[in-house]
Formats: sequence, C-alpha cells, structure tokens
Amino acid sequence: MFANLASRCVRVESGERPSMDECVKELQLITYTNLKGLGKIMPAFRIV
Repeated sequence: MFANLASRCVRVESGERPSMDECVKELQLITYTNLKGLGKIMPAFRIV
C-alpha cells in the first residue's frame, strides 16, 4: 500500500499525482489498517 502511494506521488504528470490532503488521508488509512491487523489500538488516532 505504501509503495502504491509512493509510485503515484512521483508520476511525471502533475495531474496524476495525489494532493497532499489525499496523501495524508491515505497514509492515515494505511496506518490504521496495519495497526488494526496487528491488534494495536491508538486511542488518539483520528482520521481527518
């Protein structure tokens, strides 16, 4: 999931790259999903 996001961030055409807001949301989702799968809880974690 990280590799997919990273590959989209370095595309030559700017219109094909995600916005910073999209990157933040996707990174939060990736982190949440990974922690949930590991059975970890982040009490202060909030998806924006």
